[in-house]
Amino acid sequence: LNGCINDQTDLEAFFKKKVQVSGSLYQAMRIGKIFSSLVLSHTHTHSMSECEDINKEHFSFVTSFANTMRGMIGYGDESRDDRIIFILPPHPLMGGDMLNNVVQSLFSSLARAGFVTVTCDYALVFDEKLWQSRERMRDYTDVTDEVREFIEGARKHINSDAHILCIGYSFGAFIAH
Repeated sequence: LNGCINDQTDLEAFFKKKVQVSGSLYQAMRIGKIFSSLVLSHTHTHSMSECEDINKEHFSFVTSFANTMRGMIGYGDESRDDRIIFILPPHPLMGGDMLNNVVQSLFSSLARAGFVTVTCDYALVFDEKLWQSRERMRDYTDVTDEVREFIEGARKHINSDAHILCIGYSFGAFIAH
C-alpha cells in the first residue's frame, strides 16, 4: 500500500470489493475508520520497516484434518485481549499467505490501534496442485472448516471469552463470510 494511497477516495477505490468485514456493523465501521486513518498516515510518513513497534508471536495449529496451519498473533503494548481480529489472506494461487502486503498492513495497523490481531496461512498453502483442484471444483468446505477450527483454537489460546471479528482480503473475504 505504501505510496499508492493518497486520500480517502484512493483508499475506498483500492479496497472496493477486495475487502469484506464480517461481524457487527458497529465493529466494521470502527475498523474501517481506524484502518483508513492509520493507512493514510502510515503511507505518508513511514515505511513498513520503520513501523514494526508491535509484538508478534508465531504459532502452529493442527486441525482435525491433521493439517498444520501456521499463524501469527500481533499486539501492541496497549492491546486488550477481549477482542480479537482475524485477518484472512487471499487465495494461495494469488499470493495468499499471511505475509501478503495487504494482510500485513491490516495486521500491523490494527495491532497498533489496540487490537489483538491474528493472521494465518491456509493449511497446505504451498500445495499448488491441491489448490488448483479446489479451484476447479469450487469447493472450499474443508478450507472454511479448518479456518473455523483455527479461529477457535487461537481464541482459546488468547482469551476464550474474547469477541471475534474476521476480515478477509479478496478470497479471504469469501472464507470469512
